Amino acid sequence: MISLSHKFRLLCTFSIVGVLLGLLSGCAAMPQPGMLVPDVRDKLGAPALIIQTDEGVNWFYPSGPLGTTTVAVSINREGVVTRVRNVLTDDQIQTLTAGSTADEVLAAIGPPFARVRFDNLRATAWDYRYQDTWGYLVDLSVMIDDANRVTGRVLHRIQADGSH
Repeated sequence: MISLSHKFRLLCTFSIVGVLLGLLSGCAAMPQPGMLVPDVRDKLGAPALIIQTDEGVNWFYPSGPLGTTTVAVSINREGVVTRVRNVLTDDQIQTLTAGSTADEVLAAIGPPFARVRFDNLRATAWDYRYQDTWGYLVDLSVMIDDANRVTGRVLHRIQADGSH
């Protein structure tokens, strides 16, 4: 007999597989290196955030409220896509250390889905959700103080049953 928790895990596994298949089928819609700016706008629309870089610009496309990906499209000065990647990853998040600037956070992982002010801490939590290396959903808050510096990160892994 299959236990209820085992059934739930199977359901979650099949759901994740379905989402992954949907993402893979959508890969053709993602910009590719060598594309031009008008093609990127045709495929993805206007970016949520544009960051100037030494090589050109990075355009950021969050996957929506509480989405688990933010796609960064790097575009050189000639208007040609040079790189496309998801920036909401464990590796990118590990680069955000105490003392990093708010601009460095935006350049590393893009815009948050929410900003929550904590007057008693004189800081604002920039909130993100992403899928970690092991496939768990994680709520991430990057704490930004009034000097626009990271004071810390708070991560809460969301279990399959929705609990933290």
